Amino acid sequence: MAITINGDGSITGLSVGGLPDGTVDNDTVASGLASSKLTGALPAISGASLTSLPDQKINPNLIINGAMQVAQRNSGTVAQANSSNEGYATLDRFALQFGNNAGGTITTSQSTTSPDGFGTSYKLDVTSADTSVGDTELVYVQNVIEAQDMANSGWDYTDSSSKITLSFWVRNSKTGTYCVAFQNYDGGDRMYTAEYTVSTADTWEKKTVTIPGNSNLSFNLDNGAGLAVYFI
Repeated sequence: MAITINGDGSITGLSVGGLPDGTVDNDTVASGLASSKLTGALPAISGASLTSLPDQKINPNLIINGAMQVAQRNSGTVAQANSSNEGYATLDRFALQFGNNAGGTITTSQSTTSPDGFGTSYKLDVTSADTSVGDTELVYVQNVIEAQDMANSGWDYTDSSSKITLSFWVRNSKTGTYCVAFQNYDGGDRMYTAEYTVSTADTWEKKTVTIPGNSNLSFNLDNGAGLAVYFI
């Protein structure tokens, strides 16, 4: 199966690990996760955008390179594994991470297979599966938004009635339930996790996730990491 991240930032082809709902303290993504199995079927993501900000005070989309158009490091294919080409290898702003020494190998590339309205996507193809999965292992695609962009976005992030929206296209050879997670670095490593469903195999589907504010969130006025988006 292949994972494809297209245009507005959707992902296809990743095996979902099962993050807890709501928020958790510290330990970032790996804490308290159920076992995540890296198999030949991954979800594809395309056209990711973080919108619905009050008054649209700045850019209505905070996801940089959500259209998957820029791949300055490598426009071809790259085999990625734990401690081998891990992180940023092809598309700008999107990193493939193997948490807690997760096994397996995934070949990533910029693909022209994409949903309507987009010309490119991020494709992830599992070329070597992890045959012995630990219960804390996790494989995910990460996009990090700067803290100052979140602070100046217009989102009243400490108010639970104020919400922002992540939308993306996903294509997956396997139907089922998958996850996206959001981590606030400046607010005590708090995390919010949401599930979405892939209903039809090998078909682009648009997904929308709404993220509420929380009184414990905070974003510094600097260019450090503010909010991380994880496609798991």
